[in-house]
Amino acid sequence: MDEGRYTFREHLVELRARLLRAVVMVLLCALASYAFADTLYTWLSTPMREAIPEGAQLIVTSVIEAFLVKLKLSLTAGIFLASPWVLYQLWAFIAPGLYKQEQTYAGAFVVSGSFFFVAGAAFCFYVVFPVGLPFLIAMNPPDVIGMYKVGEYYSFVIRMLLAAGFGFELPVAVVMLTLLGVVDPKQLLRFRKYALLLSFVASAVLTPPDPASQVLIAVPLYLLFEGGLLVARVIGDRRAPREADAEAPADSGGSDATDQDPVSPVG
Repeated sequence: MDEGRYTFREHLVELRARLLRAVVMVLLCALASYAFADTLYTWLSTPMREAIPEGAQLIVTSVIEAFLVKLKLSLTAGIFLASPWVLYQLWAFIAPGLYKQEQTYAGAFVVSGSFFFVAGAAFCFYVVFPVGLPFLIAMNPPDVIGMYKVGEYYSFVIRMLLAAGFGFELPVAVVMLTLLGVVDPKQLLRFRKYALLLSFVASAVLTPPDPASQVLIAVPLYLLFEGGLLVARVIGDRRAPREADAEAPADSGGSDATDQDPVSPVG
């Protein structure tokens, strides 16, 4: 990358190029995933089929509904498959604003970000759905047989999986914001009680309206915040001497400012 300072227009051009590369990869992965759309269709319906009582069914109410569902599933699979590449493009955009030593964290950022994204969706599918779906279906009156629209069910599943995936990116976001100097770990320490409250608010919005599902999402979110805060404090302690050296006068005997300054600030 060019180690000179970018202008605002150059930042926009770079951002557009990174976004275009990310979108193209998502579409390519979605196109490849369409070959397995039927497998995804069956697999993601498993929690629902296990939760509904005998006689209830998943139904389609229009000719095009099943096809649109397969497209949505393929696009969602494309997002998950392309997540390492998307995260790499994000890193490549913000890396010039970091110290040279911190630019070597690219692999850790891509791997951890991809892991937490997939882990969030897996947690939602294997832990939250088996608890939340039976609760929702149990709300039906005893003499009512459910006929559940395929389109609505898979839209619900996709929203939940993506929301959980992005939610589990919380520690990665905390660490990244610390690296960029946007947040101070000491300030985040004072934010703990609000983080706990926001974890339960987010879980109430994202999950079915039963206490068990909300706790199953809120507690991991808060623990992820604590984990990200711990790593951010370690990074902050290592970053402080470099910032002090970078701000020191040239004749103060400090380390070489050329080797310590960020390559190029973002924004």
